[in-house]
Amino acid sequence: MTPSERRRVPVWFTVIVTIIALPALLLPTFIALAEDEMAESKKIFMWLFPFYLIVGAYLAWQCYGRRTVMSWILLALMFMTDCAMILLISM
Repeated sequence: MTPSERRRVPVWFTVIVTIIALPALLLPTFIALAEDEMAESKKIFMWLFPFYLIVGAYLAWQCYGRRTVMSWILLALMFMTDCAMILLISM
């Protein structure tokens, strides 16, 4: 597939990717909400969360032109991870 055949990423998709990746900016809040006695495994997930979101958002945006379904799958996984991280921190 040549670059001219590749579809351009629409603005609305870029906005959706950005909105789903915004919780990566909440790391300081997550650290403040985390208990001192939090299990080590929870802390590891908390620190890896922003990196996962940034990489996932980039890959979803990057592959939209060629593999649209893959982009939507990545976005769904990112959204579920956002929800799971909020539940993990609040418990």
